[in-house]
Amino acid sequence: MAGVGTQKVFEDDRVIVWHLDLEPGEQGERHTHMLDYVVMTESIWE
Repeated sequence: MAGVGTQKVFEDDRVIVWHLDLEPGEQGERHTHMLDYVVMTESIWE
C-alpha cells in the first residue's frame, strides 16, 4: 500500500489507520477507495 499515507498508525483485521501530512494548498494523489473509509481533517492556523 505504498503512497497511501505518510505513516501507518494502526492495523488489525478490520481497519488500517493512516496519518497523512499535506502542506497548505498541497493535494494528495488521485486514488480510489475499494473499501469503506473515513476521513478526519485537522487544521492548525497560525
